[in-house]
Amino acid sequence: MRAASSTADGSRPTATGPSTTSLQAATVGAEGMLLGRRSYDILRQAWSTADDSEPAVAAMNRMPKYVVSSSAGELAWSNSHLLGGELSLAVAELTDRAEGDLVIFGSATLVRGLARHDLVDEYRLLLFPVVLGAGKRIFDENAHRAEFTLTDSLVTSGGVAVLTYTRDPSG
Repeated sequence: MRAASSTADGSRPTATGPSTTSLQAATVGAEGMLLGRRSYDILRQAWSTADDSEPAVAAMNRMPKYVVSSSAGELAWSNSHLLGGELSLAVAELTDRAEGDLVIFGSATLVRGLARHDLVDEYRLLLFPVVLGAGKRIFDENAHRAEFTLTDSLVTSGGVAVLTYTRDPSG
């Protein structure tokens, strides 16, 4: 399971160049997306009617989208599936069936739940040179300890750090 990030509110990234290229590569190469309900709704609104001539947009619209939600509701974006029940069991079953990577954009609550159950193999974090002063935390005081190794990094000309951390098998 790979946890990636777009902008803070889940909308289309405003960065260009290498940080956007990194997000595009993660999206185009993924087998599917795993999303919380709120992130799903934000991304559906932003991307479901976007121009499919862009490979990342076409991939998002084509790939399966698995939505973790306790509330029923219509999933209007094509190829969307509701994952219900116990999070760790549902996601473990999904990853057993998946042949490739599942990516997560945004969905901080979902990422915290997956991390608690040791279901995150890689984090791709984009660190923007902006201090908001408030916002959702990816890791909270109840975070489960896990060892990761920095496996890739780059800093764009705009100061965005693109950091890839991969699960350390020994930790």
